[in-house]
Amino acid sequence: MPSCWSCDADAGSTDTCPACGKLQPPRAADYFAYLGLPRGYHLDAEALSGIMRDRSRRLHPDRFAKADPREKSYSLQHTTFLNDAVRTLKDPQRRAEYLLSLYGLKAATTAPGRSSTPSSSWR
Repeated sequence: MPSCWSCDADAGSTDTCPACGKLQPPRAADYFAYLGLPRGYHLDAEALSGIMRDRSRRLHPDRFAKADPREKSYSLQHTTFLNDAVRTLKDPQRRAEYLLSLYGLKAATTAPGRSSTPSSSWR
């Protein structure tokens, strides 16, 4: 387990150190893990919105305006990661592309055997 940058206690996998309460850097391997959601195409949109509201409230840089510079930086990192995660997972196409990328795959831009430009027979 990683240790807290402030007190060297075991920081666990939470956003804040359980011992001293200091904000820790984002550690999640992917957007799903960061948001506490199972990896998969089907998501509960209301749950995603609720997670966004909760984490935004807790991690927003305004809450760390008078904090240590390191915590300010971590807050900004969390907020950026959170916004990217929600933006990606909220959109079905982006979510599908992201899921494929987690497994080292890339979404096809056209269907197999099809040209990306319309044929003359379509006109």
